[in-house]
Amino acid sequence: MPEVQAALTCINSHNGEIVAMVGGYDYHTTQFNNATQGLRQTGSAYKPFIYTAAVEDGMTPDMIVSGAPIKRGGWTPHNYDGSLSHGNVPMKIACEIVQYCCGPPARTGRHPGRSTDGASIWHQQSDGSEFAVGTGSK
Repeated sequence: MPEVQAALTCINSHNGEIVAMVGGYDYHTTQFNNATQGLRQTGSAYKPFIYTAAVEDGMTPDMIVSGAPIKRGGWTPHNYDGSLSHGNVPMKIACEIVQYCCGPPARTGRHPGRSTDGASIWHQQSDGSEFAVGTGSK
């Protein structure tokens, strides 16, 4: 069995139906489905969806998004370079800077007008900040 495995869930964007799911190399050997049981972090993969939802909800690329440090309970996310903030920037700039990961996506992902279906999943467990920066796994 390979050391590296992957999972994929393909969803019909029109009705939310699961079209295909692959959970690993050989379920019969491990009885573990990475797609449904593997609690993995998404990294920056959610960021395009967060910013797209923000634009759909009325945010413009020129709107300023705070890059101030965030603290939610005992959780304080750090940027790629270890810093806690990078200052305020327009959303279009925050989208371009991969290392600029914590403040803007976390705040944009919590934009009050947000209406994405994923928001309801996030709110069941938290305010969604950790999912917006790719650290949420549950």
